[in-house]
Amino acid sequence: MSQQPTQVSSAKRNAVIFLIISFVIAIPAAIYFIFFGFEDGNNVSRHGHIALTIGVIFAFLSSFLFMGIIFFSSRSGADDQPNYVELVEKDREAKRRGL
Repeated sequence: MSQQPTQVSSAKRNAVIFLIISFVIAIPAAIYFIFFGFEDGNNVSRHGHIALTIGVIFAFLSSFLFMGIIFFSSRSGADDQPNYVELVEKDREAKRRGL
């Protein structure tokens, strides 16, 4: 069952919208819970808060970056075996012969 081009572009658009919304919600929520989630003993200095904020932002960004790199490298064929084309051709030839 093949998908319509409009369905594929709609799915991509929805995925981008979901990622943007998750960035807008997840990062501030994580920062809020890190800073204000402590009920007792919240004696972190201003520099500690700045470091935590930068750390959370870079953790989110690097995780999305590395997942994107893995996804695009897999889709581009960079992860395939060097002799992948030869193996596919042998497989097609064997199927054509009926082996």
